[in-house]
Amino acid sequence: MPGFGCSCADHSVPVGIGRCKPCNATEVVSADGHSCVPRRCQNVSGRIACRKCPNDYITVTQNIDGSPLKEVQCVKCARGFKPVNNVCTRCESCACAKNQIIVRGLCIPKTYVTSRPKYEENSLHPLALLDVVKHEYLCMQNNLRACHTLANECVRNFYSTDTAGPCRLWIQPKLATPKGTLPRLIVESTLEDKNPGETYIGRRKDSILIAAAVFSSDGRFKFMKDASQDHTSCRLPVKIRIGRDFSRDCIMNVSKLTEDLNVTISPFLYADGKLVQIPVYPRKPNGHPIQKGTWISSKFKRFFIIDKSLSIVTNTTNYVFLRTMDIKLQIERDKASPSSLRVQVSVEVSYASKSPLSESIVTTLKVTHVMPEAGVHRGLEAAWFSTLHALAAEAGTLGLTLPLSSAEERIIIAFVYTSVSLKAVKVAWFNFNQCRCDVFFLDWSEYNPPYKGAVTEKYSNWRASTLAREWSRVQTMRRVSPGYTASLALLVLHLLEPWRSYLPPSQGYKWAVATIAWWSSYITLLSCRWGIDRVLGSPTTGLPKICSSVGLSLLVFEEEHYAHYIHGRIVYKQLSLSIPALGETETRQSLLSRFLAAFFERALDGLSWVASERTVLERLLNVELNTREAGNTSTLLYDPDESTPSCFAVTWWGEEWSLATFEAILFGSLMVATDEPLIAVLVTLLVWQVMMRLRRGLGNRNQREKTDIQM
Repeated sequence: MPGFGCSCADHSVPVGIGRCKPCNATEVVSADGHSCVPRRCQNVSGRIACRKCPNDYITVTQNIDGSPLKEVQCVKCARGFKPVNNVCTRCESCACAKNQIIVRGLCIPKTYVTSRPKYEENSLHPLALLDVVKHEYLCMQNNLRACHTLANECVRNFYSTDTAGPCRLWIQPKLATPKGTLPRLIVESTLEDKNPGETYIGRRKDSILIAAAVFSSDGRFKFMKDASQDHTSCRLPVKIRIGRDFSRDCIMNVSKLTEDLNVTISPFLYADGKLVQIPVYPRKPNGHPIQKGTWISSKFKRFFIIDKSLSIVTNTTNYVFLRTMDIKLQIERDKASPSSLRVQVSVEVSYASKSPLSESIVTTLKVTHVMPEAGVHRGLEAAWFSTLHALAAEAGTLGLTLPLSSAEERIIIAFVYTSVSLKAVKVAWFNFNQCRCDVFFLDWSEYNPPYKGAVTEKYSNWRASTLAREWSRVQTMRRVSPGYTASLALLVLHLLEPWRSYLPPSQGYKWAVATIAWWSSYITLLSCRWGIDRVLGSPTTGLPKICSSVGLSLLVFEEEHYAHYIHGRIVYKQLSLSIPALGETETRQSLLSRFLAAFFERALDGLSWVASERTVLERLLNVELNTREAGNTSTLLYDPDESTPSCFAVTWWGEEWSLATFEAILFGSLMVATDEPLIAVLVTLLVWQVMMRLRRGLGNRNQREKTDIQM
């Protein structure tokens, strides 16, 4: 019944239901356990000794039909078998000849194993090293699958230069390696492909496709060129738009990467049905590149995604994975064809070790362009406007607009920030000087009273206050208001938005677009202002009219030997009715006004003039280079009545070019820094307003101190 039964003790056989018979000492139990089979024994000095079968024999107790033998027989196992628990089982090592040794289940000649160099790199586990020896021997026997397996092991070991490592067949040229079966692992120049990784891009072509060839360890091959996969992937194939750098991170779980184990990848340029091999430059987890060493080239063909190996120290599983894949595009102009580009593509792969505390890894795919120079260096050496010309030429030469090279980008950024810094210093310096000018108001009524005994009015009367307010107003008067320029620049940038979106994200192009928008707005407004001034008259004519109306002359000393004079006497050379003597009872302003009035009446002819310092050449040769009033230190130049008074040189009107260039450079630098037109405009206007209020406040204070007139 199921669940119940009985069995005989060891060295016993059943003889009936519920009965067992023990075998004697010279017998053994048959294989089926039902009979006792005698052994060949002999009596030696009263002791019975039975024969035992040798180690490579098994004990046979039954015939083929199952009947017990008369005597136990010893039978040797056939070749390729060995006794295991008294049964002949297949044994691979047993099939090896005497001059062979078993290596991972394969018979290999001992001379082949002993002739191999000693492995000294100590990065492979002993079992993995035995696999290398096995696949290496099979590859030497023209086993194509073993050659591909060995090639993958060589790639996963970072193209080891150890003469006993997995790359031995590639780095030892004296070995008689099989021809046609050993895969190529380095990129070599050939007659058909002199420059590996190089392709040409014609007009209107703005992208390239990088395909991938996947090699498995069993010799299978798969080519992948479909780039319509998820754009968040960090794998090949990938379609790259020329001029667009990008970087994306992919987080993956190690358990989902089992298909990538024992697999290597080779990148190719795929264009018009043609394949161009792309060189690969691997970096080890320690950050060091693979040295050329015994390899004839440092340009390799393959890389891997992830590798799993046993540690030779802790006997644990270690993972090495692809941390960063940087696809670099070196773009140059084709001298033979101006309308095409020559693109040199290379792939740099960096690896890292997985932390045992995490089951996730992060892989980064980067695309980096090394752009050709657009002529910015030469443009900066020639002139500032030549830079804009060079950028415009760069944008229009090809149907494809390229970013600037990294060197040019750095030079432009340094140029922009240096220019805005130097311009800011210059603007602050001339504003400081303008706020220190000596200003004098000459009241002709104090020198020529209207009648004898007339009472002289106080110096700070309404006439002087009127002229003081007008002089204060013109201090910060501009030819073109930055507020109008900024508003029009925003409109221009809005109109240029389709063109801006087409341009690559380059700092140089941002600066160029901002500069074009600002200067086009400024020139447009300046032209409109020039036309209005031609029709209605210049606003600078108001100051001489006010001087003539109130009977006051304006004298401004810009420097020690540089002065500006606006004549304001109502009656030319009016004779004095009564000139009082200079006395101590008169005020300082009255004394100065009377003295200067007498000087101008007697020494000059009553016209507006500017006294400029003599040049160094004039001083050395003691000559006058222009027809003007002579002097030891200064020369007099007369201002024509229809021109802008020379005293506007000490106002913002005379420094219009410096202020306009400062605002343009400031706006361009803010566009480079923020890429936000509205922020750039607001900051530029804020700087203008702060600067204007400081200039007006300091100028009014200087005017009050020099003229003692309260406005």
